[in-house]
Amino acid sequence: MFFRSRHAYSYGAATQERQDAILLLRQRLTEVATLTWPARQLAYLATLAHEIGATRLYAELCDRSAEANPSEASRWLARAAQARLSVGDYHGAAESYFKAKSKARALANKRESFLAGLKALQSGNLLEDALRAAERHRSEEHTSELPVTVPYLVCRLLLEKK
Repeated sequence: MFFRSRHAYSYGAATQERQDAILLLRQRLTEVATLTWPARQLAYLATLAHEIGATRLYAELCDRSAEANPSEASRWLARAAQARLSVGDYHGAAESYFKAKSKARALANKRESFLAGLKALQSGNLLEDALRAAERHRSEEHTSELPVTVPYLVCRLLLEKK
């Protein structure tokens, strides 16, 4: 894989050869990504997918990296969420953030992931879904955010309905 990625970038930036080589690299990467890999190789494959713009594959590999490396799960899930957000998969991004919340150890990280999940749904103008998600994924740790978050979402929802 490393050789192929270097080969793809050895061509000029806007050449057809480079585009063809990157397309071939994406195809090969998609094939090898289906195999079982240790955490370190999954991280490498995820990085490579990100570098060549295979965003959905990158998100999937980040999910798998989170499973393979539980101590880094929150970080990998946040990366997956950001990738999904970049391609307009608001529900997928929110779910990745909520998974990151469940894996986080620190209260601040749990809160951050919880609010990021709600904001992901908000980004897609999915306010009703954000309200349902706020209720479903809230926990005692988030009671300080809910008095602010829920009324805000309700106001946005009411404004949308007008």
